[in-house]
Amino acid sequence: VIAFNDTVIGHTPATHLANEKWSLALKTIALSPYAFVNDAVMNDLDVFSRVRAPLLCGEWPSRSPSAVTDRAQLFSACGGAAALTALIGASDDGTCSTLAQGHCIEFLQARLGLGLLDFVLAWLAPLPSPPAPAA
Repeated sequence: VIAFNDTVIGHTPATHLANEKWSLALKTIALSPYAFVNDAVMNDLDVFSRVRAPLLCGEWPSRSPSAVTDRAQLFSACGGAAALTALIGASDDGTCSTLAQGHCIEFLQARLGLGLLDFVLAWLAPLPSPPAPAA
C-alpha cells in the first residue's frame, strides 16, 4: 500500500511514477541521518512489476491499474497473489503530522476505509490455498 501524495519521500509518487527510484525528503534524512546510506528509495510500482510478480508467477504486469476507485488504484498480477494499492487523496488532511503526511497508519486506514490488517485479510481471503504436500 502506497499513497500517491506521500511527502516523506520528498515529493509525491503520483508525479514520479515513471522514475525507477525516488528520493527521500531532506526532513526524513535529517531526522535519522545514520539510517540512510543514500537518499534513494525504490519505486514501489517498479518493484511490483519488475520483481514481485515475475518472481512469484513469471508474469510481467503492465503499469496500468487493474481497477480504479475514487479512493485508490489497484495494480494486480498472478491472479491477485501480487498486488499494489496506490491511495488517492491529499496527504495534508490532518490525519498525520506535518512530517509524516501521507505516510502514517491513520492516513492509510482512513483512505482504505478499514484497518490495515482487515485490508490484508480481505485481500488474502479469495486466494487459492497452496497445494497439500505429497505424502
